[in-house]
Amino acid sequence: MIVAAAVCPHPPLIVPELAGRAAGELDNLRLACGRVLRSLVRTEPDALIVVGGAAGAEGVPRP
Repeated sequence: MIVAAAVCPHPPLIVPELAGRAAGELDNLRLACGRVLRSLVRTEPDALIVVGGAAGAEGVPRP
């Protein structure tokens, strides 16, 4: 059963190094994505599933 879900944009929009000149305009979006993901983790789910395209992900900084 899914009890919570979040949809965040693909990394080119939320990674400042990839967003280029738009990085400053996307600060609030990055903050909102961080807040929603932290709230999902706080629910202590049995599984946290991330779905995204792997193609073109090279060069995306890893935390």
